Amino acid sequence: MNASKIAKYSVLLCFVPFIFNFFFYGRTAVVTMLCSYPLMLFLILFNIKSPKTNLDSKTQWILNIFIFLNLTLMCRGIIDMTSLQDKKVIFSSTIPTMIFLPLSIYLFSEGIQTIKMAFRAFMLNVLLFATILLFKRSTGTFDYAHAVGPIYLLIIFMPYLQKKWRLIVLLVAFISFFNDLSVRANLLNIMVAFLISFTFYFRNLEIMYKLIKTFRRILLYVPVFLLFLGLTGGFNIFKIGEYVGSYELDTGDYGDQEVTVDSRTGIYTDVFSALNKKDALLFGLGANGKTKTYLSKVSWGDLKKIYAEGRRATESGMLNYIQWGGFLGMFCYLVLFIRASYLGVYKSNNWLCICLGLWVAYKSMFSFIEDRLFFSIYSLFLFIPIAMCLNNDLRKLNDKEILFYIRNMFNSNYTIKY
Repeated sequence: MNASKIAKYSVLLCFVPFIFNFFFYGRTAVVTMLCSYPLMLFLILFNIKSPKTNLDSKTQWILNIFIFLNLTLMCRGIIDMTSLQDKKVIFSSTIPTMIFLPLSIYLFSEGIQTIKMAFRAFMLNVLLFATILLFKRSTGTFDYAHAVGPIYLLIIFMPYLQKKWRLIVLLVAFISFFNDLSVRANLLNIMVAFLISFTFYFRNLEIMYKLIKTFRRILLYVPVFLLFLGLTGGFNIFKIGEYVGSYELDTGDYGDQEVTVDSRTGIYTDVFSALNKKDALLFGLGANGKTKTYLSKVSWGDLKKIYAEGRRATESGMLNYIQWGGFLGMFCYLVLFIRASYLGVYKSNNWLCICLGLWVAYKSMFSFIEDRLFFSIYSLFLFIPIAMCLNNDLRKLNDKEILFYIRNMFNSNYTIKY
């Protein structure tokens, strides 16, 4: 199977668990394995054969270290398995997450056709089937907002899209935004994507590029400083409501949602208490490391038995790497974002990649709050912009070539006048 087909089927198969979860809520372990393991095999074969000439040596080192970290954490998790639930989580969640997602960066950073096929598969196949998720409310990671998560990137693409596709993106973004106003992460992601997209119209202003470089630094490094303040008791950003007051948003059928409610202090406390107790701040608990949690009492399908033994992961992607790999894990994951955003913002010949570099920096910050990694179309399209920023061929294109490239994603007959 060639790279373009692997890209296409990666998107399609990453979406399958969403549909399965719609009919069999909380029971996605088997279908995830059936979808992910063939993809992992093809990705491994692709990476063995791929020359990887599209990445500079420094980037390859960073990516290889990140992959090695994931393999190490995964092996630690396998060694630490003691129960049936340990095995279920390792083989249905941990292995797909720690092999498929990191290796996908190589797939989407080698040439530009794989990126095109991924977005084409989403727009022409996934979007239609995702509408079924609107007919039943699904909380958590298998809801409509996560299923159409790639729409964030397409919002950033909007200045380059033809009118037809621009209207479709606006419609999907509108539905996703108002479908469930209680999902604060989705609301913020959509608003930030639109703000980044609007920079296109001011790209000729020198101050705009300077602002992007400044915000990139803020987004990458301030969260680390805030984490330090939180751990030392100096300031807890998650308790911002205590400083600025509470604000409730009327979410219609779902009741009032307090915008500034603190939903993260508890999980950070759980993780760092476990790390301190086991003297694992530097190297973490491994991929099978568990923390005590109130979720031990849940009764949702497969999750009922899993959480009874403790929590193996949280809602926060960065916090998960801290739990699994300690501060070393956080450093490796953070450096991946830093490198990708740097290349996107500083080493690109087109405004789209500059925007993607800022988006990657934003997602680095957001990973301290949300963006748990799992085998899904949402997580895949978290790694695709990272790969796009690392992709030397894509960054070399000028704005007119990017316009032609983006419009040819969905309309192969499009031509551009030079």
